[in-house]
Amino acid sequence: MAKTATVVLMCGPPGAGKTTYAKTLERAGHVRLSVDEEMWRQDRELAERFGTPEYFDFTVEVERQLRTRLTELMADGRDAVVDLSFWSRQRREEY
Repeated sequence: MAKTATVVLMCGPPGAGKTTYAKTLERAGHVRLSVDEEMWRQDRELAERFGTPEYFDFTVEVERQLRTRLTELMADGRDAVVDLSFWSRQRREEY
């Protein structure tokens, strides 16, 4: 039986240190899931189009992919940290 996974959802405004702390957890063994970094990895040009409908659609798709990955990690008993702002209570509750 897989161990119970710990999932950390980072919450805070830009520049608060969320990514810095998430990287600390990553070094301690958590798998870090970052929508921003995954967007840049998949399509640098599209990731630069902040504010456009294409950017929004891309963000939604990448977040869907990472949520699927999070579900897989949890099923495997792997600890994870989701490096996203989670500024909205509704968004946190969805996760």
